[in-house]
Amino acid sequence: MGRRVAILLDARPRESFLRGHAPGAAHLPAAEWSARAAELPPRDADIAIDAVTPDEAARLAGELVARGFALARAASGEERSESGAARAVAWRPASALLDCADRLPTRGRALDIACGAGRDVA
Repeated sequence: MGRRVAILLDARPRESFLRGHAPGAAHLPAAEWSARAAELPPRDADIAIDAVTPDEAARLAGELVARGFALARAASGEERSESGAARAVAWRPASALLDCADRLPTRGRALDIACGAGRDVA
């Protein structure tokens, strides 16, 4: 069995994603990464990139690694199988928030100050 992937990021254009994608894949076209940088997964996440070709996936993974996403890599053939529903979001709370979550109040007001990554990716 292959390596477990926390986030499978489909970087293909919208039309390609809508024609079919791997189960659980989050969609954020590579052409929009700079404009939608806040929607990228957390930098410490295991990210497998799906793209139009394996070579493009490898190139895009290298781009993410250069941006500080150390565990980004091209998706394997097994991960790229196309069928299934999309993952709702790639966002998850920042690790610092998770570390102190048990000390946060459960009632009252809260201020969300960029506490995660990938918040709006669908």
